[in-house]
Amino acid sequence: MYVDAVAQYKVSDMVDLTARATFAQTRSNARGEFVMGLTDITSNAFAFGANIGNFEFGISQPLAITDGALQYAYAQYDVVDAPDNGYQLNVIDTHVEDLSLRPEKREMRLMGTYRHQFGDFTDGAVGFIYRINPNHTDDFGNESIFMMKLTHRLGI
Repeated sequence: MYVDAVAQYKVSDMVDLTARATFAQTRSNARGEFVMGLTDITSNAFAFGANIGNFEFGISQPLAITDGALQYAYAQYDVVDAPDNGYQLNVIDTHVEDLSLRPEKREMRLMGTYRHQFGDFTDGAVGFIYRINPNHTDDFGNESIFMMKLTHRLGI
């Protein structure tokens, strides 16, 4: 179940603003051999953008879990030498472990685009995206994406 709210405001013929918020809740009843339980999951996403003539700017936080946990069966073993020159597994600890599904970091995206009409049948765009904590982790550093597009249509 989710609610997606969008608000737009046209400041002038050349400028418009957009804000968007998404709030979601996923109900669960997962149970299995290793998955002992799964709580309901809540998530959200936010975005704000501005179109100014041929330029478009945006800042957003993509959809991410804000609350939820997975319970799973946990066992810790110790490998020891057995009397028959083999090995034996000894169980040291067993319990149900809770794993939070909420990421420790939250992705933030900064975006900019410029679009240009070259002629009646040709247009192009240049875009840039900078992702802070991409995929909600800082394990791999931030990410920069540069894009170029040129489109030509036949005038039939």
